[in-house]
Amino acid sequence: MHAVFEFIKKLDPYAKIILSLGIISIVSLICYSNSLHNDFVYDDKSVIVENELVKDIHNIPLIFTTSYWEGYHWEGVEKNEQSLYRPLVIFSYALNYLINDLNPFGYHLINLLIHIINSILTFLICLYLFESWRWVSSLVVSLIFATHPIHTEAVTSVVGRAELLCFCFFILALWLYTKARLIKSSYPSLFYLLSLGGYFLALLSKESAITLLGVVILIDWLYRYQGKIKVMLDNGLNEVKRSYSGFLLVTLIYFILRFLILENLINPGSVTMLDNPLIAASSWQRIATAIKIIGNYLALLLFPIRLSADYSFNQIPVSTTFFAPGLLCSLFLIVITSGLAFWCSRRVRILSFSIFFFFITVSITSNLLIIIGTIMAERLLYIPSLGFCIFMVALGQKSLAGVLQKRHIFHSYSLLIIIITLLIISLYAIRTWIRNEDWRDEAHLFSGVVRNAPESARGHNQMAAVYFQNGNYAMALKEAKRAVEIHPDYKEAHYCLGTTYNKIGHYDKAIIELTRAIRIHPRYPSALLNLGISYHYLKQYDKAIKTYKHLISIRPDYAEAYNNLGISYYFKGAVEEATRAYLHALKLKPDYAEVCKNLGVLYYNKKGDIKRSAYYLKKSLELNPEQHEAEQIRVLLQFIENKTTE
Repeated sequence: MHAVFEFIKKLDPYAKIILSLGIISIVSLICYSNSLHNDFVYDDKSVIVENELVKDIHNIPLIFTTSYWEGYHWEGVEKNEQSLYRPLVIFSYALNYLINDLNPFGYHLINLLIHIINSILTFLICLYLFESWRWVSSLVVSLIFATHPIHTEAVTSVVGRAELLCFCFFILALWLYTKARLIKSSYPSLFYLLSLGGYFLALLSKESAITLLGVVILIDWLYRYQGKIKVMLDNGLNEVKRSYSGFLLVTLIYFILRFLILENLINPGSVTMLDNPLIAASSWQRIATAIKIIGNYLALLLFPIRLSADYSFNQIPVSTTFFAPGLLCSLFLIVITSGLAFWCSRRVRILSFSIFFFFITVSITSNLLIIIGTIMAERLLYIPSLGFCIFMVALGQKSLAGVLQKRHIFHSYSLLIIIITLLIISLYAIRTWIRNEDWRDEAHLFSGVVRNAPESARGHNQMAAVYFQNGNYAMALKEAKRAVEIHPDYKEAHYCLGTTYNKIGHYDKAIIELTRAIRIHPRYPSALLNLGISYHYLKQYDKAIKTYKHLISIRPDYAEAYNNLGISYYFKGAVEEATRAYLHALKLKPDYAEVCKNLGVLYYNKKGDIKRSAYYLKKSLELNPEQHEAEQIRVLLQFIENKTTE
């Protein structure tokens, strides 16, 4: 150990930086290497796999002039998510798609590379923030940040890229600002302009980047004005002109751009009770719950053991009293740490900075100031966690400095600090590695949600969907019923119950559940489609036809609805109506193998037109040679050909 310290002491500053960058990169790569072969899971599918905008690089102008969800076709017609504007994130997915199509490996690799860059940027900004033992303190902060398990959702989940890109440009802008204002530089104006550019790119990555305004003021107060509020206020007007006017101008430009594209400035969009129960809470209930959530976040940062990809209704109940133990503990912790931050503002600036940085950056994502799209999510801690990482190292550094004069115990104490630090980083790295496995596929992901967030209605319903896909219908029913118990108005859970009952032949029960889903959400295409299927299998063809027609009035371009309408007409004996419905379905979806098969059967059985029958049957096989009824189609085609040659 002594030899290692001696070797490091002999290194020049640039060599130390290069060594640090290498260590940070290698540790980050090791931590997340097992995430590279994970599949697309959860929101990855809607944002990337089913997003038409990312699949054509020529859509770049559209990407920058539409909302985040523009390329995804929502299940419900009234779903119109116009609250998010993150073009840089969608643009990055489009570049990913251009290079490696829908191979998840490339998307995970880019996320990991951005995380490595972010860990390096953490090291660089900390070199300016720490006033003693800068190199080793900055390196330790970076390694804690690189390995912390709370970051797995942001890094391992592909859609976490919004957090990654936002952090990247956020910290880059802050680093450039420090070079422009805190460090004597030959080109302060250039660094300031580049800082503004970084801030704008951060805003284009995620809306929460606006908290950089508060962090810039914080860094000036602590490092330029030595924590002296009065002196800073006396220079307030000059500071606004000199330092903050540029950031305010960029913010104004961003809001104008956002308004022109989304037609709103600040709008939570179509947030549901499932996503965030705080939409139905009073102001004081929202604030109380947000305080409790901040406490939950701090607990997860300290002990990242029970991690979950979802905290939706009703995992975090809305606080109805300020005297709940959890809320009181959170409030006490916030008051104590805030008081410590003010006390340290002139004594230990790095401790003060770390605490205020956390509270400033978490203020929006905790629902404290505004209601956001989710009540709580681990990915939202990606930026605020930097404050926690700095705090941990600064606290250790301060305690080490306290025994510096006591030579007889200093070396033993410093060795103990080193061992504890390495142990923490190692434990974080191991937990991160294990947590990455949970994101391998949806079965692993949602089994973890059900285990660690047992009151999450979405977790149980998504687990039901996994069981349904695997053919375990008994477990699918059990999980979907649990989801409905937690959230009776959960339309997707009722839909899941309905489709599962359809699958096992309990059509009467399916009708009950699908009708409930439609009552909650009248314009629910998949529920209406499956309701029609239920009526059809009960041979209630008129009801099935009426349901399909209603669905078509909502979704005139729904090819599956026309196909099912044709099937019900066929069984009712309305051949011409069935023919028209099938042909319309084929017009809407020319590569629809099933409707070609249905037309082939209709022309053979009902019209005796074996020439057209053969044409459509062959076309069905060409479109999907591996379809379920492929063998029967081949037998029928062979029979037709034999009959033709007789």
